[in-house]
Amino acid sequence: MSIQNIRHVPLAALTLASLVAAAACSAPGGDSGTAADQSSAAVVATSCGSDPVTLKGYFETGFPLPKQLADEFTKQFPNVKWDIREDQFAVITQNAPRVLADDPPDLMRLPQVSELVKDGLLKNLDGYAQAYGWDKWPASQLAQMRVSPTGQRGNGPLYAQGLNFSMTGVFFNKKLAAQIGMTQPPATLADLDALLQKAKGAGLTPIDQFNGGATGGLAFPLQNLMSAYGEPAPINDWIFQKPGATIDTPSNVQAVQHLEK
Repeated sequence: MSIQNIRHVPLAALTLASLVAAAACSAPGGDSGTAADQSSAAVVATSCGSDPVTLKGYFETGFPLPKQLADEFTKQFPNVKWDIREDQFAVITQNAPRVLADDPPDLMRLPQVSELVKDGLLKNLDGYAQAYGWDKWPASQLAQMRVSPTGQRGNGPLYAQGLNFSMTGVFFNKKLAAQIGMTQPPATLADLDALLQKAKGAGLTPIDQFNGGATGGLAFPLQNLMSAYGEPAPINDWIFQKPGATIDTPSNVQAVQHLEK
């Protein structure tokens, strides 16, 4: 179960899975196009046909979901096989531009998309969004994966699809929650604080968040607190690096103080 913010704020630290499974019923390493033709969405087919197809994927080591999805895809479409390469996230981050330029896979997990779009290395997915109904989702769900030709995130064609994320929140252990009388997720930040204090008093670890490697996991709860204390639009402007945007605001200072506490 999870506690989810009603207002959606894209997470700047969240990695993206760029391209999507729907984009891939084509020749391996399919043509990603040039910078000139990236601006228009191609008409897409939603059938994989019957001829043998091998798709190339480049995913992060230690995350089984992409491989499980690939296996499920083959179960549904037996003529489609997968050639999957895995690397640590830091390696993918460093190698992404070269890999996409030299030998692009059909699907690749990516840390960011802005510069890759400017360089014409990613496929415009608007055609797939229309074919599969993603354009009917709330616009905020896909805004962080839309990029203009200049590399400005937040608007423009769709170039990526998130892997198992949309809105984010706090996950809790229901068995441990029962030990402190917690039967449902807290409805407010004050309720969450009270439950954390209750857990601490009962000798339970009240909250746990990774903060290692190159990602800095504390960015996630901080951004949730920022959206609880302030409006999401200014936060999104900063995440999308719009000119003049800042997170040095009174409400965000409150969020940082809350996180520190």
